[in-house]
Amino acid sequence: MDGSWRGQSGATSCRITDVSWSGCFLETLTVPSLGEPTVVTVPAGGRMIEIPGQIVYVERGHGIAVRFDKLTADQIDALTGLLGEPPTSVS
Repeated sequence: MDGSWRGQSGATSCRITDVSWSGCFLETLTVPSLGEPTVVTVPAGGRMIEIPGQIVYVERGHGIAVRFDKLTADQIDALTGLLGEPPTSVS
């Protein structure tokens, strides 16, 4: 699915190829720093939601992995339509 991300390294659109309750992988050519705070915009629940997180893996020329910060009730509600019921550790 198409989304975007922004952080200290800049902002750009991306392809979200994997999303879970704890994070996601983004296909992007921009190379941020490992550990950099970021905000990912994900289409979920019929709208675009912003989820803050941190870059935990960088694969140059392919993309980045983001670990989400603690999700809010609104983010959990929106992601439930995409991912199903959250595990008890998320809510």
